[in-house]
Amino acid sequence: ARGRRAVSEPVRVRLSRAKGWRMPPNTVKVDRSTIWGNPCSHLPPLDRLYAVRAYDGWLGGCRIARALYGPPPTVDAIRAALRGKNLACWCQLDASCHADILLELANA
Repeated sequence: ARGRRAVSEPVRVRLSRAKGWRMPPNTVKVDRSTIWGNPCSHLPPLDRLYAVRAYDGWLGGCRIARALYGPPPTVDAIRAALRGKNLACWCQLDASCHADILLELANA
């Protein structure tokens, strides 16, 4: 429609240490150095998919995950801070990542 600006949906961005790389505008870092990071391990013998599923369980109320990692951010806090934002993590863009869960919760 005329006069309307197309608004793109938030996406996941891969962080980089490359010289000159900067986080895009409207992007929030969600790696382990932040409160949005995934505390669940993906180191051997576990894998990334396990860590993403464990993170989903942690946010969803899994008592074991909460006993291990403490209380997670609330959905209200996620929405307040991350809605409409791109989320940046170190995971490869074609791999599962906890940022995908945050994107879904923040923008539901």
